[in-house]
Amino acid sequence: MFNFKKPKITINLLAHDGITSLYTGVGRIAFDSLRVLCEDKKISKLVHSVNAITGKYNNKCLGFSETIKNRSIKLLNKKNGRLLEALNGSHGDISYGDISNWRYVSTSSASLLYSLSQQNPNDLYINLCLDTPFAQTASFFQQYSEDEKKKHIFVWIPHSTVKIHKVDSAIQGYNEYYDQRFEWERVAVNLANKTRGVYVGCVGKFMREHLISNIITALKGGAFTPTS
Repeated sequence: MFNFKKPKITINLLAHDGITSLYTGVGRIAFDSLRVLCEDKKISKLVHSVNAITGKYNNKCLGFSETIKNRSIKLLNKKNGRLLEALNGSHGDISYGDISNWRYVSTSSASLLYSLSQQNPNDLYINLCLDTPFAQTASFFQQYSEDEKKKHIFVWIPHSTVKIHKVDSAIQGYNEYYDQRFEWERVAVNLANKTRGVYVGCVGKFMREHLISNIITALKGGAFTPTS
């Protein structure tokens, strides 16, 4: 039975880049965060294990690196952890993708997290979900039992939002992309607003202020106006 008084803490870092690839700013943060989580002595005293979840990419995928992958595995070994690869519906060809890939990878990641907690039922899991692709991992985890959900804390940490993410307006269907991404992010925010153990985090002062001002708009049902 899960021990709420003295649980073992496991941190799961979820990111589309920085674990087996490195080509974005998000990846750089994930890359450095994994090192800190696995090597910092103060964290080591508190955390029993660290795992990493990223997409299952092939060697043709943008940014994929065997060197980065091996480095991540070595770090995770220091904290009794594993590298887990989630499917994103692209057969490994695409990393970031679009909403169809995000839905796929969030669903797959929720399943992987459930499997982890079945293997170690006495752990408390802190799931750090970096950026847009993993925004609804917590949403898809809601299908599991109340006892299972009590073991998991989710923090979605966006590095951009539809409000500030720049997409070439010449791209065909960009209005549809904005509408879909807005709804994707809105659902994630609303879940955090009403669900125990689900949060939205930030990576700096700018994002904190941006999220506070725009979350209010989202919760009132308003639409973001993308900036160019």
